[in-house]
Amino acid sequence: MSRLRHSWSEKHRPDEHHTLRRCWRCGLFEITRHEASEYPPHWKEYRRDGDLIRSDQMPECVAVEVMA
Repeated sequence: MSRLRHSWSEKHRPDEHHTLRRCWRCGLFEITRHEASEYPPHWKEYRRDGDLIRSDQMPECVAVEVMA
């Protein structure tokens, strides 16, 4: 059985240090932090419904039914 893949929005850059994108299917946000060259490497975090998802890998896409 194959896993459902995320369907990402276009990237949004609210400032020079962050990139945001959202999965259209499950609402997962991927936040990428771009540090200056003298700091540690860039990092990513994932949030769904405002909650931080602690994971070393991208969480699975869990499509939700949208109520109109």
